[in-house]
Formats: sequence, structure tokens, C-alpha cells
Amino acid sequence: AHAAMHALIDFLCGQLERPSHDALSVKTACKGLAALLPDPAARAMFLQANGTYKLAQHLKDYATDAADGPVDIQMLYEGGLCLWLMT
Repeated sequence: AHAAMHALIDFLCGQLERPSHDALSVKTACKGLAALLPDPAARAMFLQANGTYKLAQHLKDYATDAADGPVDIQMLYEGGLCLWLMT
């Protein structure tokens, strides 16, 4: 079970680092992480994969892009939830 979770965490972190789809990859990764991160083992794997930094970069980019147009509030919420789950 941990091997599958580790593979999923690695995939989701990879989508944060190099999204395969501009509009959907980060949103989908945040949804998946929000479901996984209540598990302490998943939090440890996410931290080990440097996921908090990758996610924070996207949240910073979303906040910076707010001046350019509408902001995806759901994305900001789920990304913030993921960071909160890490505490």
C-alpha cells in the first residue's frame, strides 16, 4: 500500500513541477493531495519529495497572476488546505 501511495505522491509532485496540462494538472494534483495528506505517511512522502516548496510556488504564482485576470479561488483553497494539512 505504501508503494502505491509513494508512486501517487511522486506523480502528483511531478505534475506540480512539470504540469502535463496547463489548465488541469495543478488543480488535479491539489485535489489528490488534499485527499492523501491527512495520512501521516503521505505527509512524510510529500515532504521528502519537496512537495511543499513545489505547491507554494504555484500558490505564489496564482497570487501574482491575480492582477492579470480572474483567480481560481478553488485552486487557492485546495492548495492552502494542502499546506495546512502539512502542519
